[in-house]
Amino acid sequence: MKLTSVVFASVFLLPIGPVFGQQSGAGAAGQTKNALLVSNGFTWEVGCQDGSVYTGQVAFKEEGDKLKLAAGCDSVVEISGSEVQWTSCRGSVVKVVHYPSNAKEPFKGRVGQFCEYMMKPK
Repeated sequence: MKLTSVVFASVFLLPIGPVFGQQSGAGAAGQTKNALLVSNGFTWEVGCQDGSVYTGQVAFKEEGDKLKLAAGCDSVVEISGSEVQWTSCRGSVVKVVHYPSNAKEPFKGRVGQFCEYMMKPK
């Protein structure tokens, strides 16, 4: 009897996600890419566990079929769903997640193991 319940749940509940508006990985990646391509770029802030804080600016551009940093170095940006990753001009790997419902800080994540990273549209 339990096996029947499990089969019923897996067959009839799996399609519910798309019905309620969840995006596929490709849809989320497209939305994330569009959010990165804002015309004025972003102001970023990094706060580390040792209390140090860094700020700067970053912008992105399309180059052929790739997304890259717009200035400073030739880093390629990788997007997987709502997750974004690139190597900064100083060699640190930046990993952020796109939060489309947060207009003030739509991208948040980490740089290295000990620093938090957030991006605000300019």
